[in-house]
Amino acid sequence: MTEMKPWQRGFELPYLREIADRFRDEEDGRIIGRFVGVDERWVAERLAESRLFISDGGCIAIRQAKARSVWKAHGSRPLPPIEPGHFVVERFCGSTAAALDGLGSFRRSVVALQSPLPHLQAHELAAALGLFYAGSKVPAGGEIIGMWHRQQMDIGGPLNERQPEALNFVGPLAAIDTGPLWSQLDNVELPWAQHYSGYNKRSSWTALSLRGFGPVSDIEKPAEMSKKWKTDHPGWQDLRCRDTELRGWLPEVEPILEQLGAFRPERVRLMRLAPGDGELTRHADITDVEAGLRPGELARIHVPLRTNPNVVFTGWRLEDGSKRNVHMPVGEAWALDHTKPHAALNGGDDERIHLVFDTPVEGKTKQLLRSAAEAI
Repeated sequence: MTEMKPWQRGFELPYLREIADRFRDEEDGRIIGRFVGVDERWVAERLAESRLFISDGGCIAIRQAKARSVWKAHGSRPLPPIEPGHFVVERFCGSTAAALDGLGSFRRSVVALQSPLPHLQAHELAAALGLFYAGSKVPAGGEIIGMWHRQQMDIGGPLNERQPEALNFVGPLAAIDTGPLWSQLDNVELPWAQHYSGYNKRSSWTALSLRGFGPVSDIEKPAEMSKKWKTDHPGWQDLRCRDTELRGWLPEVEPILEQLGAFRPERVRLMRLAPGDGELTRHADITDVEAGLRPGELARIHVPLRTNPNVVFTGWRLEDGSKRNVHMPVGEAWALDHTKPHAALNGGDDERIHLVFDTPVEGKTKQLLRSAAEAI
């Protein structure tokens, strides 16, 4: 017989696993990172504290706040506060009816609900509890944690006046003549650099810098790198964005930047996604605090130079977790808010190469973004 561990809190492991599996089965595909998902330890802790209610039709966990806290939605927008004594639904699975039954007498005391999205019953349960959608937060793994609160709030106005909850990709912004640039690049052997990230599946994503924080092969932004990277690169705070020799070799880039209003871009890169299942798995670049689609933030602009019909970008709406697939053809420019959940897949036989640059949302760029968003 296996010895019971202290963290089991007196509950048999098969029972804890059975309850955890009920959450995991329902949350499959919504939870990517290991720090967000439900496990046996999570179940044991809540059972021991009598705040996980279980029935044949579902499970629901609540907590009672001990101190005041203010959640931050995507884009650091503050949500209504949680005060001491407030009850919060922190996770549920199964039917809405089962969740309500599980809450019992706590039902009228619930002030807020949070749930990984998409969740078919989340909006339904929130409505039954008299809660209003307030916003969503996004961990680095790309999960979307929706939040509802008893206090109704104005989540903002049109595009560029708030962080647009529904939009990951905005486009097309403009028709671009990429012929001259591609003629210069075609049939040239470029020294592509591997991207460091864990979401670079099968090492299929490579890039080069025309403007960046180092030579051509330095494709990272120091401020958004890990603590270990910063420790290994002393003096990173002093690095400044500058042109590389590759920008001088490719003057054909300049008319494209000018057409899209990028008169003072930050990074300018060429990005390659290998053919045959080249993939960037779902993620969100939340450490890039300057990025976004609001005025003054840095929008990421993609200009495809070479692609195929089986190259697909996927973005997830923050309001409900639903997916939107986009193919960006050669000759179009698209904007990306890369702080929101997104992924890319090259399922074709030809490589995908994009000109990608980060530029402030101002002037002509701002006008193009607004016009494209209104057309969606």
